[in-house]
Amino acid sequence: MSAPTITRINPTSGPTTGGTTVIIFGTNLASPSAVTFGGTPATINSSSATSISVTNPANSAGAARVLVTTSGGTTTQPVNFTYTTIAAPAITSISPTSGPASGGNTITISGTNLLYTTGVTFGSTPASSFAVLSATQVAAVVPAGTAGATTVSVTNAAGTSGTLPYTYNGVADPIPTSVSPDNGPAAGGNTAVISGTGFTNATAVAFGSTAATSFTVASSTVINAVVPPGSGAVSVNVTGPGGTSSGGPTYTYTAAPTPTITGLTPAASGPVSGGNTVTVSGTNLNSATAVTFAGNAASSFTVLSPTTINVVTPPGTAGTTPVVVTTPAGASPGFNYTYIAAPAPIEVFPTTGVTAGGDSVAITGTGFTGTTSVKFGTTPATSISVIDDGDITAVIPAHLAGTVPINITTPGGTDSSLSFSFQPSPVISSITPTAGPTIGGTAVTITGAGLIDTLDVYFGATEATAFTVNSDNSVTATSPAEVAGASAVTVNTTAATSNGAIFQYVAAPTLTSLSPTGGAIAGGNNVTLTGTGFTTATDIFFGANPAAFTILSDSSISAVAPSGTGAVSVTAVSPGGASGTQTYTYS
Repeated sequence: MSAPTITRINPTSGPTTGGTTVIIFGTNLASPSAVTFGGTPATINSSSATSISVTNPANSAGAARVLVTTSGGTTTQPVNFTYTTIAAPAITSISPTSGPASGGNTITISGTNLLYTTGVTFGSTPASSFAVLSATQVAAVVPAGTAGATTVSVTNAAGTSGTLPYTYNGVADPIPTSVSPDNGPAAGGNTAVISGTGFTNATAVAFGSTAATSFTVASSTVINAVVPPGSGAVSVNVTGPGGTSSGGPTYTYTAAPTPTITGLTPAASGPVSGGNTVTVSGTNLNSATAVTFAGNAASSFTVLSPTTINVVTPPGTAGTTPVVVTTPAGASPGFNYTYIAAPAPIEVFPTTGVTAGGDSVAITGTGFTGTTSVKFGTTPATSISVIDDGDITAVIPAHLAGTVPINITTPGGTDSSLSFSFQPSPVISSITPTAGPTIGGTAVTITGAGLIDTLDVYFGATEATAFTVNSDNSVTATSPAEVAGASAVTVNTTAATSNGAIFQYVAAPTLTSLSPTGGAIAGGNNVTLTGTGFTTATDIFFGANPAAFTILSDSSISAVAPSGTGAVSVTAVSPGGASGTQTYTYS
């Protein structure tokens, strides 16, 4: 079995009293026989091949090395847990300082030495839950309590803080005394203002046995409620944490008058296919049970107010038809609505054009009067001109290559029976990667439009070593060898030559010296690399281990040596390749 290794621990510090749950990450960690902190055994909670959960022991302040032992051996990585001496917590303020007796609200406690908090209490009752926000703040969910004053305190392993006062608020029974207006339509929907006391925490409002459609608590003495449907005289009552009122003020439902229609917007007309939304304006519409067009029920309708209904029209026959709204009080007189036949295009000429757009087409057919748009696919024509009911001219927009429907929209609807084909010209939008070594061999993915018929790919004046057209119509080309510098990538297709995209040929970096040439196995010291071609450096390696680094100039890099052992090769890597090596020795 291989020896265990530790890559990191979390957390990395805790109190000297121990008891902190620490997760150890690494490899070959399954079934440890021992885990020690500074030589003292920890309690092992669970383990897997890549992690161990332990409860650390008490220890003196300072760094304690963490070691894991399995049947494969003991870890050698220098991983430390820092023990910190903690002081008893002190609290200076809480916010807010009061809340409901039912609890459940959250308060923020501020003070010092709060980082290792183990408990928050309200009087003698623990908080429902708490979260440590920082060394100076803890958030706690207040438990239920008894109306009146209590105290808040915080505890950690070093002791318990002093206390600060917190008040549980009492809750009074709601008492409604009046409602205004005190009458309204049987269909409800109007707003009534309820006055009284004890409304702050109201949870329900009822008109008789029916809950209000909705309500808003404006203050402890006022509630605005939307009246539900009903009949006759009913009592209005309010429910709160303190209970439900009884014998509230009386509200009387009155019979609704017959509806009327005064207008249709945005127009009293629409397509024979229906499906468009018409707003019906009028009076006494709030209890509508049906909306019909020449006796055909609307596809759907929504009552917005006593004066407004939104209606989705059903299919119909070209011509004028009456619209009628029906409520429990009766049916409105009919209001005229006109169904308009859909456009019927027959031919477009020409049927093809270039992706750049700009060409004109002529469309013939019927029903073009009032045309509002002509789209090629989802892209609007650059301009349109309606010659007469049977002729339209349109300037095609720029569009990707392919065949798309021509969508002609009039007040009668939209027709998509004709189509138009856009012919592609190759366009490069991006290449990935944008740089590579002068020796060539980089696989470059070219994306854009019109690349499916690619014949060849060039880097400058040199043809790509190979290329492939991918299933997503991108092209992958292998860069040829070139001198260092910028080169234009172009694609030739059966249609034309594309625009150019810049590919930067980069020479491999050179590494001539290190200073110093060695250091401690724990790493962390700065090493200066001297050489050339460092401006585009992407990685520095000490053996197989990556190092953090800062580019000082094209000839100098400052790197932080990672931990390691023995003599290792140091290399610098850039898009141009890897440098030669210099030896660095750990001791």
